[in-house]
Order: sequence, then structure tokens, then C-alpha cells
Amino acid sequence: LIPRNVTSLDRLGIMCFNERLERVDAEEGHTAFRSDADGVLFDITGTRIVYFPKAKTGEYVVPDRVTHLGAAAFQSATRLTNLTFPPSLISIEEWAFADCASLTNVIIPSSVSFLGGAAFCGCQNLEQVSISEGVREIGAAAFGDGPRLESISVHLDDPAFVALDGVLYDKACLALIQYPGGRVGTYHIPSGVTTIRTGAFHGASQLKELEMPESVKDIETQVFY
Repeated sequence: LIPRNVTSLDRLGIMCFNERLERVDAEEGHTAFRSDADGVLFDITGTRIVYFPKAKTGEYVVPDRVTHLGAAAFQSATRLTNLTFPPSLISIEEWAFADCASLTNVIIPSSVSFLGGAAFCGCQNLEQVSISEGVREIGAAAFGDGPRLESISVHLDDPAFVALDGVLYDKACLALIQYPGGRVGTYHIPSGVTTIRTGAFHGASQLKELEMPESVKDIETQVFY
């Protein structure tokens, strides 16, 4: 039970990695948080999910009015298998679904414009990622450390990003943003790419050889960590 005097929660607080926690309730009359009938914690407006209990299993359908999935809200929900996002959703924040080991397929809907850094990082069984046409910003290593992820797809009408042979780039193909960690062997970065973004090859342990063109001028921090 979240007492009324608690008005903020650290994303790495005591609840974050508690795999036995089945529900979180806010005290009646709370001014900052509210819980639904399933024990999922929201902000007081009901438009942001703050915390998803880690013991929950199976599919989760995000309620229609939700616009934001908070930082680390679902992190380490290892029994979460499927997600359904509503058309109201506009933001998936940092670490939102990090280490969700049972997720295998993620479709980012066209309503979402922001995808935070490490949002799906460490999802060990994630195999497919599809990005719809509305995404404008993707943070570092959003799909990093995914040992079974072999390809990322992007809607052709997305104005900010493109996938080249399953690798995520900015629309102008100047910056390599995310290399799928499940790919094996050698990768040749296309000529014309100038920047390799932070976390672009995070967890790509099966990459054996990387060939960079002379056009690459900027290799950001922690590219290969």
C-alpha cells in the first residue's frame, strides 16, 4: 500500500525487482497515485502507468486513456508475454520494458512519438520489433542486448527512421542507431554513414567482424558495451 504521504517513487526503488509482488494499491484519498482493479499503479490522472507488478503473467492490455508508460514501469516483468497498446499512447519512457524476458514480439504503434533509451533493453527472447510511422525520437540502446533479435522493421512512412537490412538508422542514413543483437557474423556499415550512436551494438555478442566505411567520423560513447 502506497501511503498518502509518499508522492514520488524512484524507478529503482524496492518494488522494481520484486518478482513476487502481485499488486500495488494507493491509499484511499491519495493525491499522486491511484491503482486499478488489477493492482497496477497509475498517476492520479490515470494517464501514466507508474508501476506494473512483476508477478503478473501473460498478456497485458494497456488501458485506452493511457498516454505515457513511465520509466522502468514494467522493468523485469519476466512473466509478461504480450502487449497491446492503445491509440492514446504517445510515450514509452526509459527502461520501460527492460529485462522483460518473455516478450517475443513488439509492435510500436503509430501514436507513439517517443521511445526512451533502453526501453526494451535486455529482453532476452525478443525476436521481432516493428516500428510504425509515428515515432520521432528513439533513445540509446532502446533494443540493445537482445540476443535473439535478428531484425528491426520500420514503416516506410516514418519521417525520422529507416531500417536497412534489418538495422535501424536515421532517415537520412547518416547515423546507425541499433544493430540487432541476435545477428551472427560480419556486418558492413554502408558508405555515407557518419555516426555510430551510443549503444548501437550493445550486447551484440555474436557479431564477429565489423567493417566501417571512411565516411564514419563519430563513434559515440559505449557503442559496444
